[in-house]
Amino acid sequence: MKKTIFSLLLLAALPLGLAALAHPIHVGLTSLTYQPEQRAFQVVVKLFRDDFEDAVEASLGVRLGLGTDQELADWTQWADRYVKERLEVVVNNVNRGGSALRLTGHRTDHEALWLEYVLPERGPVRRVVVRNRLMTEHFDDQTNLLIFVHGPTEEAYKLDGTNTEAEILLANP
Repeated sequence: MKKTIFSLLLLAALPLGLAALAHPIHVGLTSLTYQPEQRAFQVVVKLFRDDFEDAVEASLGVRLGLGTDQELADWTQWADRYVKERLEVVVNNVNRGGSALRLTGHRTDHEALWLEYVLPERGPVRRVVVRNRLMTEHFDDQTNLLIFVHGPTEEAYKLDGTNTEAEILLANP
């Protein structure tokens, strides 16, 4: 019994020890949630902070220095630019692209970065296409999970370097 408990404790502690090492996978999460009272989508992007910094540096030539003494005062502008160039939303066949995304907030911790956006949408939503190329040009194994919520519709998609697009059709907007 003691061996079993020790083994379980060891297994429970293992992820904590591994978190201190470089993570072996590259995963991002993007959620689009329609807020009818605001007539807008809330868009939240969550990525591993170190991978995001590497991707921004490789693409834009700027090191953000998040969480360090060298953190750029305008890091959100660079982060916003990177996201808007790689995350595209088409609503009802109208490309709402990165330019329509409005950065409303952000937060970081030692591992993750969250960027929060609003995407205004006035009319009834019938069709949404999301193209997510975040970090796919830098990491061959990059997976970008997409969660879409609109009223009773909740769907999830797995996107990657070869499949960067998800199409959502809403029967009753």
